[in-house]
Amino acid sequence: EHVRIFRRGGGYWIEDLQSTNGTFINGVPIPYAAPLNNADRVQLGRTLILRFQLQDKMEHAAARRLYDNAVRDPLTRLYNRRFLDERLTEEFAYSARHQSALSVVLMDIDHFKSVNDTYGHAAGDEVLRQVAMVVQETVRLEDVATRYGGEEFCVVARGIEAQGAMALSERLRSRISGLLIDTGSDQLLRVTSSFGVATFDHLHPYVTGATLVQAADAALYHAKATGRDRSCHANDPDVMPSR
Repeated sequence: EHVRIFRRGGGYWIEDLQSTNGTFINGVPIPYAAPLNNADRVQLGRTLILRFQLQDKMEHAAARRLYDNAVRDPLTRLYNRRFLDERLTEEFAYSARHQSALSVVLMDIDHFKSVNDTYGHAAGDEVLRQVAMVVQETVRLEDVATRYGGEEFCVVARGIEAQGAMALSERLRSRISGLLIDTGSDQLLRVTSSFGVATFDHLHPYVTGATLVQAADAALYHAKATGRDRSCHANDPDVMPSR
């Protein structure tokens, strides 16, 4: 706990809770408590800078929409790659600091190009939306579900060991293969998906979040190369991930 913000006498105040690296308002350090005004720049320590802003409900809703549009993929409404990169850095630092597990599940829709070539891009978009819906409904609220790019999706799961991450991967794979997707033609389409999983823990101390994703990508490549519609973990002896 670094600071607290509270109301007093009809206004807002900020109080430094004896932090080790200080609290600054518009560049000026505060010893204890100080009033907060609309648009004040709040700096916590030397790196984290926030903007204090008073909004009514309509302004807050508009700001929230702008934020969502910036961090979400417009087609699937999952978080986008930029958001993933930022959160992965934070989650990896948290896991390293608390010595807890962190798993990455990377998935790819099998033969997706043939879906676009056979049924058209509108059908391909519907496949992506339906798969994204399965991902969103299957993961926990605290997990980070993102569209990684193209037909690839990524889930970052805090506190999940290798066995639990593989169970999540298999649950996703089974639910995706059970989808019946309306392509706008006379037939319903089924798709399958391949999964690569990697886990950061005391036995597999990856150096960065990026190397953890690389390991999951190596496992995904192995899953696709050995038949598709399956899950592989980076700990599997046939997979050679980077650490």
